Amino acid sequence: MLDIDFTFLFTGLNLIVLYLFLRKFLFRRVGDYMENRSRLIAEDIQKGAELKAEGEDFRARQEEALTAAAAECQSMLRTSREEAARRGDEIVAEAKKEATRLVTRAREEAQRERERLLADLRLEVASLALAAATKVVEENMDNERNRRLIEEFLDREGAA
Repeated sequence: MLDIDFTFLFTGLNLIVLYLFLRKFLFRRVGDYMENRSRLIAEDIQKGAELKAEGEDFRARQEEALTAAAAECQSMLRTSREEAARRGDEIVAEAKKEATRLVTRAREEAQRERERLLADLRLEVASLALAAATKVVEENMDNERNRRLIEEFLDREGAA
């Protein structure tokens, strides 16, 4: 019938003892090690996710700060341009005012010079008339004729 060999039974018994021995001392430790390792990996994954979220939050804050800084820079640039334009308008207005003042002063000066020249010319004409009258009087002692000549001369020069 069955021919069972003692070697076969002894080998089977050795396998069962070896399995129980390994289960008692090795499998539990390996299982604990694997469980501990799985837990550490899960914690690392969790920490990695937290750090990633923290990094994304930091990046978002930095982008907001950069956006705010760019907006502030644009605002400062716009303010500077407006100030420069306002100052330029002030300088142009001051230059126009100064030019108007200089032109007015030059016109007044020209008018005074003209009036002075006319006064000098009148004095010169009067001197010439007096010299002419003296000459006429020396040449001709006729009073009536002299008066008429002087009046004609003055009329002629006064009209000019």
